[in-house]
Amino acid sequence: MNMRDFLGILQDYSAGGAFLRLNIMARNDDLVPCAQSAPFNDLISSTDRKSIIAPAGHIGLAVGSKAQHEVWPQACDWLAERS
Repeated sequence: MNMRDFLGILQDYSAGGAFLRLNIMARNDDLVPCAQSAPFNDLISSTDRKSIIAPAGHIGLAVGSKAQHEVWPQACDWLAERS
C-alpha cells in the first residue's frame, strides 16, 4: 500500500466517524518523546487501539527508510482491517 492509499483510508475514517486510535511514536523523537505520547493510549475510551514505536526520530518516522518499510505498512494494515 502506498501513501496515497493510506491517506485515502485515513480520510474514509474521518468521514465515517469511526472511533479508533492508532498511536505512532518514534523511539528517538526529541520533539514528542514516547513518554509524552504513550499515556494517551490509556486515556482514550476506545478499545480498538494500537501503538507502533518506530526506531526513528521525529522526521525519520515519516520519511525514513525504516518507516517506509516497517512502520507505514503496519499502519496501513491496521487501518485496512477496519475499512
